[in-house]
Amino acid sequence: MKNFIKYIMAVVLVVLVMATVAESAGIRPNSNAQLNSLNIANDSTVTSQNKFLSLEFGGQPWGQPAGRMKHLTAATTLTSADSGKIFVLGDGSSSAFTVTLPEAEEDVEYVFVLGNSETHTIAPTATDVIGCGSSVTAIGATITATNKYDMIRIVGTDENTWMCISISLITDWTFTQ
Repeated sequence: MKNFIKYIMAVVLVVLVMATVAESAGIRPNSNAQLNSLNIANDSTVTSQNKFLSLEFGGQPWGQPAGRMKHLTAATTLTSADSGKIFVLGDGSSSAFTVTLPEAEEDVEYVFVLGNSETHTIAPTATDVIGCGSSVTAIGATITATNKYDMIRIVGTDENTWMCISISLITDWTFTQ
C-alpha cells in the first residue's frame, strides 16, 4: 500500500513538472495578481538602498498589465486617462524635469518612481495641493525628490486635493510651502 501511494505521488509530481515546463514558454503577466502584505521589517538585509520590489517574467513586470509602466525622460503633462500607470522618472542619460498633474479628481491615481538621481518635480495645477500626512504643499506648489528609487503613489480625493497613499520615505520628498 505504501509503495502504491508513493507511486501515485511520483506520477502526480511528474505530471505537475511536465505541465510547468510545457507552460513556461507561455508565462504571461497576471493583471489580477495582488500582493497583500510583505513582512520584511525584521530582515536585516533590507537597507535604505532596497526600497522597492521588482519582479519580472519574460521582460514584463509581474502582476502588471502590459503598458502600465511608462518611462519618462522629459517634461510631461499627464491626463486623467493616464490614471493607474506607474511612471519611472528619468534614466541614466536624462536630466531633471517636471511632471505636471491634471486637475485633481476623485479616484485618479499615479505612481512615480525615480529612475535616476536627478531632481524630479511633480507639479499640480494652480488650484490643487499635494498632501502626505502632515506634509501638505501650498496651493499650486510642487513636490520634489532626488534619490534613485524614491517613490510616491498619489490619488485624487476631490477636485482640489492629491493625497499620497504610499511613499518610500516622507523625508525623501520636499513639499514646497
